[in-house]
Parts: sequence; C-alpha cells; structure tokens
Amino acid sequence: MYEIFRFVHVLGAVAVGYYLVLPFLVSHMKRDTAAIQIGHLKNMILTNRIGQWLLILQFITGGYMISEKKYAIWWIVLVIVGFLIVGGLAGMMARPMKRIMKALEQGESPQDQIGKIFTFSTIVAIGLIVLIVVMVFPSFR
Repeated sequence: MYEIFRFVHVLGAVAVGYYLVLPFLVSHMKRDTAAIQIGHLKNMILTNRIGQWLLILQFITGGYMISEKKYAIWWIVLVIVGFLIVGGLAGMMARPMKRIMKALEQGESPQDQIGKIFTFSTIVAIGLIVLIVVMVFPSFR
C-alpha cells in the first residue's frame, strides 16, 4: 500500500511542478494584449484550482507516508509548515487573478495585480523548491 501512495505522491509532485513555471508565465503577461491576457488568465485560474486539489492530494498521501516511517519531529513540522505556506500562498493568488480578469473585461489596466501574482507565484515556486529539497533528504529518528 505504501508504494501505491508513494507513486501517487510522486505523480502529484510532478503535476504541482506547474507552480515552478508560473512565475515565467506571469512575467510574459505584461507584454500581451488584453484579449491574450484574458485567455492566459482563464487557463491560469483553472490550473491554479487544479493545483489546489493536487496539493490536497499531496497532503493526504504525504501524511500517510509520514505515518508509515519514523521521521524526525522537526522534519515533519518543517514539511507541514512549508506545505501550508505554499498551499496558502497558491490559494491567495486566485483573488488577484480574478481581479485582473474583471479589470480587463472593463477595459482597465491591471498592472499592479499582475505584480501581486508575480510576487505570490515567485514565493510559491521558491517554497516548492525548498520543500522538494527537504523531502528528498528526509531526517529519520
């Protein structure tokens, strides 16, 4: 059973890798026209929502795997706190995305909101890299 959860966890980690590419996608949005930005935003909102569900799946499978082996308490706390920070910030990106969509539909310039998404996505990407490094090198009791 552990191997099945591990497979799902690794598969989910690959899918969550979308957040590593997101800052680059957002940085190119500033140069696009409003119509192209709306298309990008629709895709980003959808993939962010899917990413949130995948993060929940990661949390469940990771929790099961943590319960099966003897990891150090500090390592477990570090992983859970880091995971909650990444998940929370990824969820917080949805609001600026929706504000940009609304501004573009009304013909306004949403440059400040694009900056917020870029900041959130960069922090999420860095946090995800840190989590990957921490999880590749676990600490056992």
